[in-house]
Amino acid sequence: MGMFVHHRFESWEMILFKSQSSELEDFNRNNLRRRIILAAGAILLMAVCVFATEPWKNADYEKWSAKDVDRILNNSPWAKQITIPYSPYLNGDSPETAQQMKIGKAGDPGGADAQLYRASGTFTLRWNSALTLRRALYREAVLKGLGTDFASQRYLINDEENIDLVMIPTGQTVLPPTEETSLRRETYLELKPSGRKIYARIAETRMWVDARDSRGYFFAFPQRMKDGTPSIPKDATEISFFTQVGVRKFEAKFKAADMMMGEEADYF
Repeated sequence: MGMFVHHRFESWEMILFKSQSSELEDFNRNNLRRRIILAAGAILLMAVCVFATEPWKNADYEKWSAKDVDRILNNSPWAKQITIPYSPYLNGDSPETAQQMKIGKAGDPGGADAQLYRASGTFTLRWNSALTLRRALYREAVLKGLGTDFASQRYLINDEENIDLVMIPTGQTVLPPTEETSLRRETYLELKPSGRKIYARIAETRMWVDARDSRGYFFAFPQRMKDGTPSIPKDATEISFFTQVGVRKFEAKFKAADMMMGEEADYF
């Protein structure tokens, strides 16, 4: 009788132990499942945040919104804002100086209502030959109602010889008139750490440089040096743009490490 009770007691202990073990396994399994779901949700949220703040990292450019396109074309590794002092053209072309100038009404800049004025002009410099930029230009054109075939032909086909940059005025800023010879002579890219300078082979004013029919300066730099090597080598860490129009000096810096598409540099 005592042995029967002892065995029965052991059986209940075993059942209780198995029950507790099963509950613990279920708890651990559910806890692991919960952790996996939370981790996946966090990764998804991070991806959404990255695409929202850096839309160029979303490779599906056909889904870029107008806001995404605007960010890429105006504030991205391939697009920089340049703000400089400038003298506005009110009554035809006027001599430019680095000093403040008196301006009044458009019809009478030197009239009684004239006041000291020194506005700052803002320009956007875009690396238009980069595939990321070309996709943004294409997407902008499509969003504005242009046909996909036309937009593809105009923007997605790359320039096989040149690195193309475009500079356009924004807002009420006026594009200063200039001569092509002078503009080309003053325009170059400078690389770090080598100090190599790459001079523009084309520098001119062009119409319709984007889907907004903007008018701006167009610059073309050679993709390769005379010996056939890339004009921008892999060890370049920074690319600075320089040009000058009258007394206005334009400069912008691009970080090579940020101008990437996957593992490759995205210059053209």
